[in-house]
Amino acid sequence: MVRKIWNIIGFLILIIGVFTACKNEVLLLEEDTGLSTEILSDEGQTDTDDERNGENVQDVSDDTIYVHICGAVVEPGVYELPGGSRIYDGVNQAGGFDGEADTEAVNLVDVLADGEQIRIPFVGENVSGAEDGLININEADLDTLCQIPGIGESRAQAIVDYRQEHGGFQSVEELMQVPGIKEGIYANIYPYIECK
Repeated sequence: MVRKIWNIIGFLILIIGVFTACKNEVLLLEEDTGLSTEILSDEGQTDTDDERNGENVQDVSDDTIYVHICGAVVEPGVYELPGGSRIYDGVNQAGGFDGEADTEAVNLVDVLADGEQIRIPFVGENVSGAEDGLININEADLDTLCQIPGIGESRAQAIVDYRQEHGGFQSVEELMQVPGIKEGIYANIYPYIECK
């Protein structure tokens, strides 16, 4: 009987020794690599894993951007947003759509760029100021191009740069060759533009 007790005590000492050695290895690993082990949450994820699974990883960029949201929104103004935010994020920051907003005029899932102005037009609004309501992409200056819903200053500048580099646009469809303007944006701005 005494022998069994000593065997059990010896076994427990061995387990404690192995546990202590493993713990020391983990601590040495943390010191060498700078990594840390964290207590698991109820879902089996660490706090760090939770952050990685959060919205920050979804963002295109972690930088802060500033955008001007104006037109048919409750509180037009300049807003600070996380990089990778979408137009709908900006509209939400501006208090949402005004009751007179043309909610179909802008692609709400477009990614915002720093320094961009997004103008939400009112229903029936002539965004260009032109008689026929269309903006000629071969002649419009930066300010006029910025009046097109979904075209802020950075995209307007890209249109002007492309126009200067290629000697103008041959068709409105060629706009999709401009960096930052793909099919989704083109589909939204098509009703407001012409090519002469």
